[in-house]
Parts: sequence; C-alpha cells; structure tokens
Amino acid sequence: MKTSTVFAVLLFSILSFSCKKNENVEAPAAEPVVDIRDSLVEACWKRGRYVVSYGIENPVPDGTLYTDPFPEWIENVECNEGSLIFTVGTNISSGMREAEIVLVYGFGEGLAKTGTVRIVQEASGFEADRVFMASVAVGNYYAERYSASHTEQNYFTYLSDAAYDELGFLVKGATYYAFDIFSEVRATDVFSIAAPEGTYSLGIPGETGAGTFSATGSYWITIGNGEYNFPEDCVDFKSGFLDIHAEDGEWVYEAFVEDVDGGKHYVCYKGTVGLDNFSAGPDVGHNSSLLSDYDADLSGAVCEASCLGGTYGEGLSTWVLTVYPEDYRGDIVNIEIVAGDNFTPWDDGLPTGKYSGSGVPASGSYIMDKSSLTIVDANGRTRASGCFREGSVILSLMENGVYSIEFDCLDDNRPAYRMTGKWEGVPVVKY
Repeated sequence: MKTSTVFAVLLFSILSFSCKKNENVEAPAAEPVVDIRDSLVEACWKRGRYVVSYGIENPVPDGTLYTDPFPEWIENVECNEGSLIFTVGTNISSGMREAEIVLVYGFGEGLAKTGTVRIVQEASGFEADRVFMASVAVGNYYAERYSASHTEQNYFTYLSDAAYDELGFLVKGATYYAFDIFSEVRATDVFSIAAPEGTYSLGIPGETGAGTFSATGSYWITIGNGEYNFPEDCVDFKSGFLDIHAEDGEWVYEAFVEDVDGGKHYVCYKGTVGLDNFSAGPDVGHNSSLLSDYDADLSGAVCEASCLGGTYGEGLSTWVLTVYPEDYRGDIVNIEIVAGDNFTPWDDGLPTGKYSGSGVPASGSYIMDKSSLTIVDANGRTRASGCFREGSVILSLMENGVYSIEFDCLDDNRPAYRMTGKWEGVPVVKY
C-alpha cells in the first residue's frame, strides 16, 4: 500500500510539471511576407517613371530588402519607405516586351521571402534603322534672333558623340544630330541654358513656331576625316518629334525622326546641358547677354586701380577699376570713372564719391560703354556680359587703406536687367 501511494504522488508531480511547462511555450512567430499592392504594371512605350506600393508584413529586426537583377531597360530602381520606384526606358522594338522586378526580403541565415512586379510595355510602332546614343549635348542659345515673329526663343542643340575640337569646329569622324528648337519660354540662368521640357515636332519649312524644331535648321551629319572638317553626309529631316524632360537632376532627350532619304532614327541623350549664350547682338537691339537680374559674387576677388590721367582733357582725371578673380573664373567687373578737377593722379588714394552713368566723359561719371560685367564659368567660357547703362557706382574709403566699390546699374536690354555687386579690400594702384 505504501508503494502504491508513493507511485501515485510521483505520477501526479510529473504530470503537474509537464502542464506548467507547456503553458509557458510561445507559439512560433509568423514569417515575413512581401506584399505587392499592384503586381502588374502596363507601361506606355515612351520612357516613364512608375511607382508601385509594397509592404512587409511581420518584419524582423535584421531584415534587409533588395532586388534581384533585372533587364537594362528597367532603370533607377529605388525602394523607398513602401514605394518601389523605377524608370521604364523607351521601347523602340517592334513588339511588346516584358520584365520582372523581384523584391527580396532577407532575414536570418539563408532565409528570404520575395514579391514580384511584372512589367508589360507596349511597342512603339517605330522601327528605327539607326539607334544613336549621344554622349554630349552642345549648341547655342540665340533668344529671339532667328525667330520669324521675333518672339520665339531659339535653342539650337547638337546631340553628338563629340563636342568641338580645340579650334571650336565640329570633330572629325563624329556624328551630330542638329535640332533647331523654338519655344515660348525665355532662358533665365546663364549657367545652364537648355530648351524647356516638352515635346517638339518638326516644323513647317520657313516657319519657327513655338513647340517645333525648324525644318531648315534640323538635320544629321557625319564629319569626314579628311584635312578639313567637312561633312560626309548632311541629311535633312522629313518628319518626327523630340521629347525633352528632366529626370533625377539630368536632362533626357529622345528623338524619333525620319530623314528625307527614308531612314528612321532613334536618338537618345542623358546628362547635363549648357548651351552657349548668343542672345545679344545689333540685330536684336541690345549688346547685353544677361538673361535676368544678376548680383555679382566678388568675394575673394582682387582689384587693380589704374590712373590714366587727363585722358579726356584738362581738369578731368580718369581711373579704370578692374575687379576680378585671380584665375579669371567668376565675375569680372570693369569700371571707367572720371573724377573732377579737384583730384589729380598725384594725390594719395582713389577719387571717392558717387558716380552716375554718362555716354560722354564728364566729371563725376562712369563711362557707360566702357564699364561692364562679365560672367565666366569654371571652364573659362564666357556665359554672359553686359555694359553698364543708367545707375550708380559708389567708391568709398573705409579705414587702413580699405576701399569699397559698390555698383547698381542697368544693362541695355528692354526691359533692362539690374547688375549689382560690392567689393571691399585694398586695391593695387597703378599710375
């Protein structure tokens, strides 16, 4: 009887312990799931940016999200806080094409879950005989100079595999696609002149309508390798369009054109654009190529003050003030002032005072045609310049030989743009 009692107590203890242990065991955690909100993207044949929403259910602390490899016509793929963002390139093939972007959520050691976005892109219907991927975009901005109505803005642009040679000519062996673009929008930034975003079609011969590239100024050429930089081929366009848009801080140009010989061309360029500024000239009534008001940055510049004595006659003292960066990359100001007869080159210091613009030498004036602002970029290219017209130049002596030169002047544009700036420092005086 003792034995039975002991066995019963022992069995009860074991069962009690087993039940308590099971009560503390946690249920297995649910595995992560990659949830794609819209797994099918039907893309237009044109280049475009797409966004697909996704979510990660049951995420884990060490989980990482990445994508499997995808075709090269799927570009700029980003996974950003629940949004899968990507660019689908232009389909210039004759048929529809498909691709997949596989989102992979890795966790633990060798464990992963996936979600798939299927992309179906329609065909363009444009079967190109020639595909040209340009590496540079160069050209000239002429403003309204070549506009038939004197209102449209002209952005002549080459898409090419080379820019210019050291003499400024087109490069031997290079190919250039020329687009003589016209827009209603005027350029405003001298450092990054480019045709505005939009779709441009081939214009009617002799016309320069906004939203077109002219029939007379648009063509493709290949430069020969002979002694002179003459074109081997120069073929005009018969039809087509050019699409321009900004994407991730770069310009994207895509052209679909047919030439007069029946050849079909697809031309693409991605990168920066900075056309040279040829907006000024006697034919448009102004010599200033400024595109907006401009406040000169003269920090770190040096100043040379040259006394020319009585250049304009007895009783007048002429000084030329030149403010420039030492490497001549940046803003350069040149001002010619005429002081009164109370000042001679033998006096100490510069002729302080306020000077106003004048077309002829006069006491207390700056000579308008000989006073100017020039803007030079980091590559040594002049981006814009303008002569001073109406306004004021103030030359002040501060202390310890430090002078201040401050100007606020208009150019000869109509309406005029303002040029402002201030320099402080010790000038180098030359007699």
